[in-house]
Amino acid sequence: MAATALALGALLTTALPATAAEGAGPASRCTPAVHALDRLPGAGAGARGSESVNDSSDTAYLWTGATLTRTLTVTPGHTRVRVRGINSRGTVIGYSWYWDGSSEVSGSVGLVWPGGTTGPGRDLKPVEINTDTDWYPSAIDNHGRVVGARTPSHQDLSAETYWDAPYAKDRVRIPGLPAHEGKGRLNDISPSSGVAVGTAMFPYGIPPITPIDQAQIWPGSGPLRALPGLAPDGPAGAEAVNDQARAGGWAYDGDPYEGAGAPHPVIWTCALG
Repeated sequence: MAATALALGALLTTALPATAAEGAGPASRCTPAVHALDRLPGAGAGARGSESVNDSSDTAYLWTGATLTRTLTVTPGHTRVRVRGINSRGTVIGYSWYWDGSSEVSGSVGLVWPGGTTGPGRDLKPVEINTDTDWYPSAIDNHGRVVGARTPSHQDLSAETYWDAPYAKDRVRIPGLPAHEGKGRLNDISPSSGVAVGTAMFPYGIPPITPIDQAQIWPGSGPLRALPGLAPDGPAGAEAVNDQARAGGWAYDGDPYEGAGAPHPVIWTCALG
C-alpha cells in the first residue's frame, strides 16, 4: 500500500493536464471529476523530499540518500515498529505494538520522532493504552499534522483521526460520511494545504446490505466530502493527494460482488470542487 501511495503521488503531478479552475482560488469553482488510468507508467516513484525511512520487526531507521543518519528508537515496551511517513522537517511518524507486561495494557500506539531530535519516539495521545483500541497514523504534512485512524480492537469499526503538532493534546476524531459513520480512515495529507483523503467503508456486512466503499476528501476542517466513483455500484478509495487538491486512488467500474466490476487506478481532478 505504501508503494502504491508513492506511485500515485507522483502521478498527481504528471498524469493529467490541470483544469482551468484548479488552484485559481475560491472564486473559481469546478466539479470534482474522476479519470481512470490504463496503467501506472514508469518503474517506480521516489519518496517526498530527500530522506526516506524503513522499518523492521523492532527497529526503524532514517536514511538521507544512501546514508543511515538515525536509528528511530522507542521506549521499553514498544515492539513491531512500523514507519508510515516523514515531512520536510524530518519529523517521522509511525506506530508500534505496546505491552507493559500486564494482561490489560497492550495495543498499537501512534509514535512521532520530531525532526532535529535524537530521543526515542513519543506516544501520540491518548497515552492511555488498552486492549480495546489501536491507533494507526498514516501520513504527516509539513506543518506537522498527522492523519490516520482509530480502530477498536475486535470490532469491524474505525474512525478518521488527526493529531496536531506539538502533539500535547489528544487526537481529534472526524465524523464519517453519512451512511458510513463508524468505519473510515484517512490515508494521506497534502504537503502544505492541509487537505486529506481516505476511504469510507461499510461498517457491517457487505453490499448491497450496506453502502459500498467510498473515496473521501477532507479540506482540513469541517465535514468529510465524498468523491465520485466510476460507477454507482463501484467501490473506490483515495490514497494520495497534493496541494492542488488532486487526489489519486482506485475505483471499480462496476459491482465486484456481482463479478462485473474491474479495478482501475484513478485520479480525481478538482477534488474539493
